[in-house]
Amino acid sequence: MEFTELIPRWLSLKSKARLGCNILFGLRYIEKGYVGTRLLGVATAAENIHRSLRSTSTPLAKAEYRHLKRKIMSAITDEPEELQEFVKMGLRNNPSYNDRMLELASIPNTEAVDTLLGDREGWAKMLKNARNDLAHANERSSQDSDPSPAYLLLEVTYALLCLVLMAELGISEEAQRKAVQDQRIDGVSRRFKAQLGVTE
Repeated sequence: MEFTELIPRWLSLKSKARLGCNILFGLRYIEKGYVGTRLLGVATAAENIHRSLRSTSTPLAKAEYRHLKRKIMSAITDEPEELQEFVKMGLRNNPSYNDRMLELASIPNTEAVDTLLGDREGWAKMLKNARNDLAHANERSSQDSDPSPAYLLLEVTYALLCLVLMAELGISEEAQRKAVQDQRIDGVSRRFKAQLGVTE
């Protein structure tokens, strides 16, 4: 893509997903640090980038959600007002973290993503679990003293987010496929897929 065409597109995209991009690029500017902290950072960047780029994404169509919410609320009219308010506030038509990650993985070129992740569902589940464990200080996050799985997850997620940004900029699918053939990315990807049990 011509530089003069790329820069305005990039400035618009960066403005749209500013926080997610800042977190993402901050992970490269300051590469030293605990793997867990950096993994939580890339997981947060992924959620923010999805929210910024796919803000209208919902599990249910808006009309269907409104109908369902009215139906649920009418079923509890005999309950105390604070309980009704609790249910009302708890009902949300937002995608789950896992769904957000799978939608993100559907944005770039399919072949590039499959080459990078191998198993999208496995990657999304692993990232969701790692994020939840780290964010909620679950014991599971500190039981394994080997940082390799977390490091590999961090790196392939970072690479996926770069592919997402490339796709949003209109970078060709060929260039996206070529990007994941980079020696470093390919090496990390192979180790990550082996960890997931994906055979090539």
